[in-house]
Order: sequence, then C-alpha cells, then structure tokens
Amino acid sequence: MKKRAFALLVALMCLAGGPPACAGGPSGPLEPTAPAWTAYDPALHYYYWQLTDPEKRAFSGRYDSIALGDAARWDDCGLDAAGLARVDYALLTDCPELMYMPTSTGAAGELLPPDADYCARHPGEIEAMLADCRAAFGEMARRPEWDETDYGRQLAADRFIAGRCRYAVEQDFGGAAYAPDPALRTAHAALAGGEATCVGYAQGVQLALRCLDIPCLMVYGYVRDGEGRSVPHAWNMAEIDGAWYHHDATWDDRLDEAFLEDYLPYFNLSSAEIGRSHADDPARPALGFSLPACEDTRANYYAVEGRMLDGGWREALPRLLQTAREEGRGALGVRFESAYLFREALNALRRGEAGAADMTAETREDVNFIYLRW
Repeated sequence: MKKRAFALLVALMCLAGGPPACAGGPSGPLEPTAPAWTAYDPALHYYYWQLTDPEKRAFSGRYDSIALGDAARWDDCGLDAAGLARVDYALLTDCPELMYMPTSTGAAGELLPPDADYCARHPGEIEAMLADCRAAFGEMARRPEWDETDYGRQLAADRFIAGRCRYAVEQDFGGAAYAPDPALRTAHAALAGGEATCVGYAQGVQLALRCLDIPCLMVYGYVRDGEGRSVPHAWNMAEIDGAWYHHDATWDDRLDEAFLEDYLPYFNLSSAEIGRSHADDPARPALGFSLPACEDTRANYYAVEGRMLDGGWREALPRLLQTAREEGRGALGVRFESAYLFREALNALRRGEAGAADMTAETREDVNFIYLRW
C-alpha cells in the first residue's frame, strides 16, 4: 500500500474523544444522493450508521463530491478534526462502490476534495466500473462452489477472485512499500482488472458480498512480512448465517503461483484464530468505532468440508487422501483442532506415514493448516 494512503490511518491513531456537535447547525442530506450509494442496500454500510447526524451530513457531502466530481459538495459541516477523522475513516473503509483510494492526503492526514485528489478516473467511470463488477458477479454465480446459501456465495466469491486476480507486487522505496497504481486498491481491480493489492482484494470481497446481500466489512490492520517487519494489511469480516467471521482473500490466494485448489487457510476464522497472525488497526477503536463479536468457527471452510481433524486424524487423513485421488484432485488441505495435533501429524507426514508418501507438505502453523500436493 502507498505510504501516503496510510498517512491517514497514522493520523487517526492520534485522534480520540467523543463525537463532536455540528457547529454549523443542521444542513444538507443525511444520506448521499449519488446513484453509487444504492449500488447495494445502503443498510449494509457499517461505519456510516455509527456516525452522528452532523458526521453523516459531512460524510454525505464528501461521498457525493467524490461520486459526482463536484468539489462544492465537500463540506466539513463545522466538525473538528476528530469528527472529520471519523468521517474519512468511514469513507475509506465503508464504500467499495466508490472505487476510491486517495493518492495523497492533507498535512494532518485528512482527505482532500476531489478537485485536488482523484484516484480511479472519477466520476465518469464509476458506473462503468460497477457494471464490470456486476458482470463479474454473473461469472461468480457459475462457479461450482456457488449455491443460494451465504456460505456458498462467499466461497464462490473467494475462489473467483483467487482464480481471476493476482497480487500486485508492491515496490519498496526507502522503506515505504506501495503499489505503483492507486487504482489497484479498488474493488474493480480485484473483480475485473486481474491485479490488486490487499486493499483491492478486500474491497472486491466487500463489494461482492454486499451486492449479494451479505453483510461484509473491510478491516485494516497489520501483519508481519517475510523479514519480520510489521506492515499494513487489509482483510474482511463477513456475516454468514448470523455469525461473523474473518476472511482474508489475499492470504487465500498464493502470491507466488497460480490458483491452488482447496487452499483456503484464512476462510472464516474467529478473532482468536486470525489474531495469531493479524493485528487490528488501533485507529478504529480510538475513533469510537466497534466491530462485531467474532467467536464462531462453524463456517470455517475446513470445518464445513469435514477436514478439521481431531485426535483420530491417523484414520481420517488416509481416507481423505484416497477420496481426493479418486476424484482426480492433486491437492488436499486439512486443519487440526490443536497445535499439538498439527505438529504430531506434520512429523508423521514428513516420515512418509499416514498415506502421504511422496507428497509435498506446506504449512500455515498459525492456523494448524497442512496443504498436501502430489
């Protein structure tokens, strides 16, 4: 991600305090008027509904300013810096339909009016970009994973993006890693463009699921890179059959090779599970925004598919491998209920036991995951 795009998040970390009053008095609409606002049910916006009325008016003016290309609509509504930070955070995390990610921010980290800062060739191409995304949803619905359940549609979206999109390799200039084109951080990049950063993946999942009437959030945070440095990252939370789960489509798409079947170690994790590798953005709670509780594990991919293995893994794993071979598959992913069972199984597999001779085993230890290929 571009360093300046995250300057906003750094600035937000320094802001705290309760929601301010609108010094300018009531004025302007509480909801945006631009057509993009109804690209899906507006009730599915999450952070917007946590704003105060003055903040909603400022949000709506800025949203319309971006969507309609009208800088005159950019109104601070008398808000102080903390209130504007809440508004800007909602714009950046709650509106994938805008296809917007700033190329720069103001001196204090605030967003700039659209006459000073464009990203995805706004406003004329927003509807065309949304049309491209809707066409992608049609392709998504033809995937074998698709069914009319929340889980099936979410799975089809993840596999569609993993098969269509590749991760945009970020450049490193003086320790600041960023993608060369800010448009790669939009939903359009992941759903139609074929190349995206983690923000693009997350925005793509968010837009797809919301257009399928599935509540979905984009979550900013941090992960460790290959050299152990903490770097910004984005993923999703989705509400599946009444329970919330973390879903990292970027980490479910192998960055170093093409689409891998049955590779979904980060599909529907609890907060405790994702927390072993992902750290939440401290700016969000500092701004007074909350996230849903996320403690369920029933919709985890490997739990649903019957490949969350317990102490009977020595009998179960050979059966799963045999079934995979009979189905003509060349890979199998499994998870284990504990770190102890994961290590026990991995040691056995390395010795060629459990029916896994002559196989390649890859692991994600943070989620007790083993991926076997033959």
